Amino acid sequence: TREFEIFAEGGGNVFGLEFDAVGRLFSGHNGGNTRGFHYVQNGFYLKQGKSPGKFGPPDNPFSFGELPMMPGGNIPRFSHSVIAINGNAMPDDWQGKLLGADPLHRHLVLSKRSMRGASFATRDLAFPVKNSDVAFRPVYMVNAPDGTVLIADFYERYIAHGQHYKSQIDPTSGRIYRLRARDKERNTATRLDKKTDDQLLQFLDHPNKWHRQNAVRLLGHCTVESIHEALRKKIKTEFGEASLHALWALKQAGGFNADLAVDLLAHSNSDIRAWAVRLQGDRREFSTVFFNEVRRLVRRESHPEVRSQIAATAFRLPRDQALPLMEELLLRSDDLDDPFIPLQCWWVLERHCENDRAAVLALFDDQEFFRQPMVEQHILERLMRRLAARGRQDDLAGCARLLAAAPTKVHRAKLMAGFSKAIEGQALPRLPDVLAEQLRQLASPSLVLSVRLGDESAFGQALGVVVDEDKTERERVELIRALGDADIDRLMPTLLRMLPSESNAGVVIAALLVLQRLDDSALGQKVADWLPNLPVAARSTAISFLASRASWSERLFDAIELGHLAKHDVAITTVEMLLSYGTEVAERVKTIWPSAGRPVGEGMSAKIARLRSVVEGQTGSPYRGRDLYLKRCAACHKLFHKGGEIGPNLTAYQRTDLDTLLPAILDPSREIREGFEHMQVQTRDGRRLSGFLSDKTNSLLILRGIDGSDTVIDQEQVQSTRISPRSLMPEGLLTGLTDQQLRDFFAYLRIAQPIHN
Repeated sequence: TREFEIFAEGGGNVFGLEFDAVGRLFSGHNGGNTRGFHYVQNGFYLKQGKSPGKFGPPDNPFSFGELPMMPGGNIPRFSHSVIAINGNAMPDDWQGKLLGADPLHRHLVLSKRSMRGASFATRDLAFPVKNSDVAFRPVYMVNAPDGTVLIADFYERYIAHGQHYKSQIDPTSGRIYRLRARDKERNTATRLDKKTDDQLLQFLDHPNKWHRQNAVRLLGHCTVESIHEALRKKIKTEFGEASLHALWALKQAGGFNADLAVDLLAHSNSDIRAWAVRLQGDRREFSTVFFNEVRRLVRRESHPEVRSQIAATAFRLPRDQALPLMEELLLRSDDLDDPFIPLQCWWVLERHCENDRAAVLALFDDQEFFRQPMVEQHILERLMRRLAARGRQDDLAGCARLLAAAPTKVHRAKLMAGFSKAIEGQALPRLPDVLAEQLRQLASPSLVLSVRLGDESAFGQALGVVVDEDKTERERVELIRALGDADIDRLMPTLLRMLPSESNAGVVIAALLVLQRLDDSALGQKVADWLPNLPVAARSTAISFLASRASWSERLFDAIELGHLAKHDVAITTVEMLLSYGTEVAERVKTIWPSAGRPVGEGMSAKIARLRSVVEGQTGSPYRGRDLYLKRCAACHKLFHKGGEIGPNLTAYQRTDLDTLLPAILDPSREIREGFEHMQVQTRDGRRLSGFLSDKTNSLLILRGIDGSDTVIDQEQVQSTRISPRSLMPEGLLTGLTDQQLRDFFAYLRIAQPIHN
């Protein structure tokens, strides 16, 4: 396009970029259970770290989903970078396979790609390079001009951020290795700049990607018509990589035109068909002839990657071309379970909701379109949610139009699921009469929705359900949230009567999160009085409640001093937040927690050295260690499919290396894993809240507490946010264990597979 553009957004914690032989884009990822990401044009992917100062949420708050990383099974973290092998000096059966660099485990991994709809899954085959040297750290690879693979070795014992910014890295110790097959010769003909244009044509099907790509680059400067004609002939008559590289060279040389693009839509090579669509899409609009041919192509196209590219290109086309192409794609049910195409189709429709809403909604005037499996499963809920979340009167009228057009109650239920998601945690805006009428006509609107719509009879019925212990926890919790959003003052007396004797922890948590919004000094004393008798699972929520306002925090301190609460039950991140209230509160904090505010990691080196000597001194029993792990760690961390999800899943982590494991346990704040930073939020109504950032949209910020509950905050109420430098994981996790118990604990934590009795 001869311009800088965003190809795709996100991709996790990206390391390296790699184009394979047909121009697909891949990257490594600093995470587990994958060898990386496969990117398509205009795709939205994971943006690791939604916290302020990191990457933030997607630029489009209505994307409502992200394309997945390539699944690869239970893969330890992490594949630093990946390349697609393509060189004449490498083994024949390695060609096209992925080679990943894993610096944490000091090896390279060879993986096979297999098609998974329009994307890929991977399966590890072997570790062709392994090294027991603790400083061997492969971080980068490249297909070299001589047909081999070059490997960059960082060569450092420690490679975490902490060592780097403390200048503990030696920049002169790096190494470079060459990898090749034993029976293959290196290619020495690497001076393509000395070749004539006719000679360069022969390099377009060279076994080395480096030669093909450089031939394309050099031919791209050619203005000789005879060479252009030779390229056109290669494109039309050859099937493999030569035809595709000839297309790229012709495009760069300015010889690719609309007539040829139309012809290529019938090419036997699916890669050529996809690239013809993509290259024409760079113009941001198709010619009439090409558009009509692409529309016909959608109906017959058998390859999912071509259909995916059509959706990707439609994202940048004007409404009158994009929407008809989406209509054709959504009529096909063979992409129903594709990992990419359904979301790609949604993003095209969403792109035109803002300025061309009527044109998007017109598609749904056809009830047969409503009934298409792709529309039912992937579009209806998202479209309704998008219109309702925007909240403008015209958008809400669009919601009414969809409800009126829905052919069955199943379709209306799909729409209402999207509507409910959009209004969660918010008071309903004033509804246009046409939407209010449609909602009243629902055969059986849920009690939750009726409350949110302001139905007086529903409000009284809902209060009865809230206090009815025979109802399910889910019913009661949903209604507490809905009543709190609709009229919190009216709900409060019911909650105050119910809470002293309520035994359901989930209900107590929901009630406390609602009451927390009220700036009532008397509430702090009530919650402190209830604290000793609250369900155990709800106590951390009650502690957070008392810490959320300066006036209530005094009652928290009183509870500790009276013995109703142990001071170690208060998370260190909560203690840190209490220090921000001012001198008077800070003095009481220092009285109870004398070490509060102490520099993170102080005096840890000696503790780490002592623990290492214990663990390495004798053997431990993983069977005894499992019980210790379950008591001390499993509430927050999952290992072998068991445990909580508050902290990182430990299964894929490098748990055998004490150099990284011991500091992570004894000094957890030294390096907090991305995505698990503790956020502190100050609201305009005087609250201080903390938790993990669970989600962030244009209207809501959702914090997840250590009890797993979500606090939903209206973005308009957010005054400031900051990330705590401290980990929620307590520093004294191993306090009280004997030396033998420590050995048992680490014996279990470091095993490679689950154990059974």
